[in-house]
Amino acid sequence: MYVASLLRSFLLLHLIPVHVTSFVAPTRIRTSLSHGVVSITSAIIPGLTTPSDTKKTASQIGSSSSDKGNDTFGEGKSNREDDGVDWELEETLLAIHLRPLPGKSLDECLQRVSSYTQSFPFAAVLPVQPLQYLPAKDGGVDLKFLRKKTDIKSGIDGGIRFFVREKLEVEASQDEDDTDEDEDEDKDKSDAFFPTNGIEIIAKRNSRGQTIPKMFAEKLVIQAFVKGVTDGGNVEDSSATGSITSSSAGTPKTRFESPTKDMVALESVFHKWMDVGR
Repeated sequence: MYVASLLRSFLLLHLIPVHVTSFVAPTRIRTSLSHGVVSITSAIIPGLTTPSDTKKTASQIGSSSSDKGNDTFGEGKSNREDDGVDWELEETLLAIHLRPLPGKSLDECLQRVSSYTQSFPFAAVLPVQPLQYLPAKDGGVDLKFLRKKTDIKSGIDGGIRFFVREKLEVEASQDEDDTDEDEDEDKDKSDAFFPTNGIEIIAKRNSRGQTIPKMFAEKLVIQAFVKGVTDGGNVEDSSATGSITSSSAGTPKTRFESPTKDMVALESVFHKWMDVGR
């Protein structure tokens, strides 16, 4: 009786057409009448995607879509390429606004500001704190603090990300000394706005891996960097080899002169500790 039921099921499965509606091929059924066991195995059709592969593809598509997110800090690249940090959510520690001096091109000023930022001796500011700092594609620096209480000192304990970028502004062209005769002639001109290019150095806290913000280390780094930039002529060639040394107490030695010496004008500076100690 049991064997007859198995045979009936076997015949029905082979006589009824099977419509493939998934990525898995029709199943093959083997029967063993002597033991009364039905063994079912699946055969995968070559070239078709399995459900698990479909899930993987969907996650890849989602990740590439999310890579097109906010690129305000990153020069058109995804924030995920920069340790997965969303810089818009991180606190701004420093903002410096510079403008090229007359006769200086924006490109050469950007290059000078970038060279100074990337070569700044952060390790001299924090000699006890293990650091890792690498130049970034946008001309800035990715500075990371390393944990001192690890055997290999490889644990990341936050850091500071310096961005160097061009800033496009608009300003009104208006002459306050216009005479009545020239008022009508210059009316259109006074209402016009002309774009002017500047340079920004933005420093953002990198809280990734931090349990407690390293406020003191951040303060020392930011204050030393601001002092180096704003002093302008704080470096001088003091040897035949052309090495650059500091001529201002409290400012570390730098390989490049500050761009405010002869390339850019310092328009504004803001940092988190400006009012401390006043």
